Amino acid sequence: MEFSFNINTLLKDEITLIDKNHDLLRYSFTRQPKENSQRDELKELINRLGRSSAQAQGLNSAVTTVEQLLLSEQRCYILKDANCTRPNGSVIGFLKVGSKKTFLH
Repeated sequence: MEFSFNINTLLKDEITLIDKNHDLLRYSFTRQPKENSQRDELKELINRLGRSSAQAQGLNSAVTTVEQLLLSEQRCYILKDANCTRPNGSVIGFLKVGSKKTFLH
């Protein structure tokens, strides 16, 4: 999946762990403008991945959002194409893990 911003700058490692404790997702009054921009980019990336996943699974709504990560103990691992030749890089996929209450009918 491609984005209008540079994935390689935003995601430093080939596999990046995102959870509620990630530096860019934690709220800060002292955040620099560049960090705010990166925070917005990370939020867009996670929310777009969640929407695309929901569409691929035929779901009515996304089950992966930034808000869900911030309010839970769930973690999201994002895999980027480290050798991508596209100028902004590319995301290959993601895996969200964590405990969740489920109900049986």
